[in-house]
Amino acid sequence: MSDRQIKISIIVPVYNTEKYLDRCMKSLLGQTLPEIEIIVVDDGSKAVCAEKCDQWAKQDSRVRVIHKENQGLGFARNTGIEAANGKYLIFIDSDDYVENGMCKTLYEEAEREHADIVVAGYKKVYPNGKEEICNNKGIPRVLEGEQVSSVLLANMLGAPPDYYSNDYIGMSVWKNLYSQEIVEKYRVRFPSEREYISEDIIFHIYYLRHVKKAIVLPDVFYCYCQNGDSLTNTYKKDRFYMVKKLYLYEEKLLKEIGAYEAGRLQLMRTFIGNVRACIMMESDFGIKNHSTRITKKRIKEYCKDRTTQTVLRQYPYHRLPFRQRVFSFFMKIQWENILFILAAAQNYNNLKNKKG
Repeated sequence: MSDRQIKISIIVPVYNTEKYLDRCMKSLLGQTLPEIEIIVVDDGSKAVCAEKCDQWAKQDSRVRVIHKENQGLGFARNTGIEAANGKYLIFIDSDDYVENGMCKTLYEEAEREHADIVVAGYKKVYPNGKEEICNNKGIPRVLEGEQVSSVLLANMLGAPPDYYSNDYIGMSVWKNLYSQEIVEKYRVRFPSEREYISEDIIFHIYYLRHVKKAIVLPDVFYCYCQNGDSLTNTYKKDRFYMVKKLYLYEEKLLKEIGAYEAGRLQLMRTFIGNVRACIMMESDFGIKNHSTRITKKRIKEYCKDRTTQTVLRQYPYHRLPFRQRVFSFFMKIQWENILFILAAAQNYNNLKNKKG
């Protein structure tokens, strides 16, 4: 297939995900749109995973493998962008998989509507077989001009105060289709997640400012697998400070492009949710490692932090769902003992629900 015939370049970063890779690759090679290329970026994986990547390239000429030193997910995606020949880009995580009509549907929508981005739904898939559908309910199908920032970007930043979940559209890139022309013309790239804990939303802030027309679909194609060993589930001692750094950087970027007022409440809710997640991880870590005194001290520091207190004073947390409202109240008054107990109880319930 010549470069001109490639309609979509699918970029798949891989780092030691050999136990999931076959499932992912089968779903991509089974796409009903044949004019695709799959760029597998091996980000310094161990030999067994790197070899599995090469095996897939031998099976299908549409698969290309790039081996590189480990630099993280964001930079691996950038390597894929540099190598892409398609008119459009799709990003897939190698421990997930997709339905076989994803590429065809997103490509045809982009072509028919002359859209710069097509956003689809996704579903969370749990180890016990449970699925949770996220299908962009309530978002208009066509967004143009100022609506791209005030509706699409704002709701990628987070959910409105009254919404039952923290995610509305979701900030992840892996369920969408992007114009290669915009990415290259404006040199839109991912930062390192080692610098900013969520590289996807920063990519979107830079990308969406150049979008004239967006299509938002309720169709669900992407299967986001809730693997216990994913980066989002890994305890990090400095997670709070990374969350805070991301929030302040997003705030700065949004003010620069004139989108802050439209997305400030969504941005704040995500920050509050991320701090709550840090507290829950601290509680879990403290119980497992018999270090509750140190854990409670850290929880106190997170709540006392100037940025946390500023957000909680400005945000209408009384409009949040009940459990989040209660948690936010105790964060505001910095009551670390109660927060430790609430977090432990929520962790227990989450574990029980995952086991079914």
